[in-house]
Amino acid sequence: MEKQSEWTRMIIQSLPVIRDPRELQTILTYSLRDLFGELETHSFSVEVKASTQQHYSNNNSSESNNKDAAIVMMIVECPSESAKQVRAAMTMCTPPPYLQDTHFRLDVMDLETFQKVR
Repeated sequence: MEKQSEWTRMIIQSLPVIRDPRELQTILTYSLRDLFGELETHSFSVEVKASTQQHYSNNNSSESNNKDAAIVMMIVECPSESAKQVRAAMTMCTPPPYLQDTHFRLDVMDLETFQKVR
């Protein structure tokens, strides 16, 4: 028998731009462990994917028609019971040691819940 659970999908924009979903996954894992300890239970169920949609700036300049002006977005999915903790980890972002000198800003641009069948 298939089991359904409620999940949350967040569309994320980052500054500086993160183009690799694995990089964002690593940053979120470090941030969750920094906030909630090494034995936290939220990071194992977080899924990060690159957005397949093209997002463009609302800027009316000629650049907005340029492919280079596309905004890179990531999709973060997690069980709804972990959504608050994942959002907290995005706010209190802790990058891994090799990115220590970089300050990341992770903004949630859209949020929705959906049913996932396991």
